[in-house]
Amino acid sequence: VVNIAFAGTTPLSGSGELIYVRYDISSVNTGATWLSFTEALFNEDLPSTTDNGYFSMISYSTIYLSPNTASLVAGESLQFTASGGLPPYTWATSNATVATIDGAGYLTAHQSGIIQVTVTDNVGAFKTSGNITVYDTYVSLPHVYATLGSQYDMPVLISVVPAGQSIYAVQGTISCRSPELSIVDIVTTGTMTNGWTFSKNIVGNTITFAGAGTVPFTTSGAMFKVKFQLTPDLTQGENAWVHIDDIVLNEGFPLPTVTNGSITGTGGIILDLKANLEGPFDASDMNTDLNPWIIQNSQPYNISPWGYGGTESFAAVPNGDVVDWVLVELRETPGAASTATLATRIGRQAGLLLKDGSIVGTDGISNLIFGIAVTQNLYVIIWHRNHLGIMSSIPVTYSGGIYPYDFTTAISKAYGTNAQISLGGGEYGMYSGDADGNGNVHQNDIDIIWSVDAGKNGYYRGDMDINGEVNNQDKNDVWLPNIGELDNVPN
Repeated sequence: VVNIAFAGTTPLSGSGELIYVRYDISSVNTGATWLSFTEALFNEDLPSTTDNGYFSMISYSTIYLSPNTASLVAGESLQFTASGGLPPYTWATSNATVATIDGAGYLTAHQSGIIQVTVTDNVGAFKTSGNITVYDTYVSLPHVYATLGSQYDMPVLISVVPAGQSIYAVQGTISCRSPELSIVDIVTTGTMTNGWTFSKNIVGNTITFAGAGTVPFTTSGAMFKVKFQLTPDLTQGENAWVHIDDIVLNEGFPLPTVTNGSITGTGGIILDLKANLEGPFDASDMNTDLNPWIIQNSQPYNISPWGYGGTESFAAVPNGDVVDWVLVELRETPGAASTATLATRIGRQAGLLLKDGSIVGTDGISNLIFGIAVTQNLYVIIWHRNHLGIMSSIPVTYSGGIYPYDFTTAISKAYGTNAQISLGGGEYGMYSGDADGNGNVHQNDIDIIWSVDAGKNGYYRGDMDINGEVNNQDKNDVWLPNIGELDNVPN
């Protein structure tokens, strides 16, 4: 029962809403109720006729939200989806400084922190996610191959440093599988901490370190290296883990998320290779427009026509100079290049192409290592997802512990007639335009690949100039001049 009394100095006249009565709706009980007047009096002596009311309580539908939890790094994005309830939905984050989300549920991370995402439907039903953790950068160790019995300098890699930030100190702990690996030292030569002072303490299979310098760094790449000795306990093909147990940048900011690595022992051969791609080449080297957010984190050659099943990948782009993935194939034959057919293939491996043409492993630094032995003539082939493949015109020979070959210095370095394009300045590279990967530049590259990808931004084979955009520039400036070009790789 509710008793209501009210008065005022201004007399009422006319008709309309007299008052509103607000009810608190139960969150537990459902159903309906009558709202009935007992009596109504005006001026204490004027009775009024009344009309009773009725209302029912609406039960909100359940809303489902995906994903419920997630981790990502500043600059990355994540699509959230909702179902149930009554669309359309509205989206919000608990802290817009850490991350924002648009009307379509597309979340963009800005800086480190923990947030929740809330989706609300058209009648007020809502669902809130679990914790979404945002980090500022990646710190990672690669998965690499190293020669049995050798020492290997494993880079500790950092991805993009947040805008306006710099790294002037680092400390942490790294451990490894023992007795297969032993830790030797910290190495700064050739890294971003070259010239810094490091202290370290090695106990068993763990190294604790702290380093600082007067010259900070602000870019991605190798912060420093940890030198490991591959002991006789590590056998051919055996994998030994290496873990980042703890790492702190500066005094806790930027906040990194870590990815661990490993070393696999091999008794194979080391290749020091260089090649250029026409698409991203600009005057003296190649553009790195796909780096760091567009390039795929795992090798892209597991589809037709390559069908390569390797597991090469990285958590974050290991080197700011990375242009794209390439697929390296080795063939062995007692004869000349013309006899290096598909039947003579002895190995394949996906690698990362740097802007100077160097082809390296997923650590962004090391030469590729193949776990094979070579007894005859070795020929090297470079494949790319939208450029014509090339093969060495002569056998690659052993020199100073490695097998070196540089395709970039002469058109004749690739087998066949005019198998490379002149890029100017004495540089040569692989023809762009073979978007369907069938070994020739023709109309199907446009009809089957480019026309499907056109207008999109991202990692697409139709992006023949490798700038992250598929547009008329790819068709008119890159593909069109190369119509009719073929690769010269023996079948």
